[in-house]
Amino acid sequence: MDAATTHREDRRPAGSLIWGAFFLLLGGVLLAGSLGVEIPVRVWNGWPFLLIALGAVRLLSPGRGDRRSGGLWLLIAGLYGWIGTWGLFGLTWSTAWPIFVIGVGLQLVLQASVLRADRQADRERS
Repeated sequence: MDAATTHREDRRPAGSLIWGAFFLLLGGVLLAGSLGVEIPVRVWNGWPFLLIALGAVRLLSPGRGDRRSGGLWLLIAGLYGWIGTWGLFGLTWSTAWPIFVIGVGLQLVLQASVLRADRQADRERS
């Protein structure tokens, strides 16, 4: 096992802990809002931007394919949250769900183009 592999394996538990804590906090805020608890507007209206930023960073940063895929889903979830929270384009939480269908299509198209590019790079190396 090389040093890069060991370093990556050491970071996984910490990364999982951070992401787990983030989603627990986010879920708690969303649940509290759904149950009628008054949440400051800054917190309530701002949470989608955190997901959008994290998704964009993971999508644009070099890394493994599954890392980029996770970034795409964070970005899509953030967009859905932004549209649902702010009521953009006249959409609400219940009418903005097609964003996830578009996300599936986008992921499939991107996967196909990445696979095609990988195959072409392999042919050029041979």
